[in-house]
Amino acid sequence: MKLIVSLTLFLMLSSTAAGLKCQTSSGLQPCASDDQLCATIAVTTVLGNEESQSINQTCVLPALCRVPSHRFSLSSSGETDAFAVHCCNTDGCNSQTVSYPDVTENSLQCFTCSGTVCNQTVQCVGAEDRCFHQSHHNKTFVDHGCMSANLCDVHNQKALTSALSGDEPDSTDEPDTIAIECCASSFCNSAVTLPSV
Repeated sequence: MKLIVSLTLFLMLSSTAAGLKCQTSSGLQPCASDDQLCATIAVTTVLGNEESQSINQTCVLPALCRVPSHRFSLSSSGETDAFAVHCCNTDGCNSQTVSYPDVTENSLQCFTCSGTVCNQTVQCVGAEDRCFHQSHHNKTFVDHGCMSANLCDVHNQKALTSALSGDEPDSTDEPDTIAIECCASSFCNSAVTLPSV
């Protein structure tokens, strides 16, 4: 379970509530709630040596649009997911072109995980300027990798990751069950091995 989000950014669509109407692959559709905004999202995913790109037009949670720099990126456990997001707030406004995010290697390197051992290395790309360490409150899950600073800096990480993955936040989830710590120098996210359970 990679950062709660595998960051495939196909975001929330609905036809039941008043609010904005946004462009989608099915045409103009109403958003699920009054506070959602329209967005065009360019997604680049790299898995091993395979790179894929897609453009998504949809409704999004406002948390996604409040983050400075609408380029998000995460590399961990052999996968990179990078997003360029353009938000707007009028009916059908999300028909513009958005360029794909950069996934060119940069100078930062971080530890990443293979199974329960987090001593592998990953080369960071594009906007990724932080190493991260993530752990679940009961310590049975941990992940390491590269991340863009805006993902690290979000106060309500769960709201943003839900927006990125397209998941509705689950009201039964315990708050703060996931701890994410970020740092700005190569290999600052310490290698660890999880104990056997």
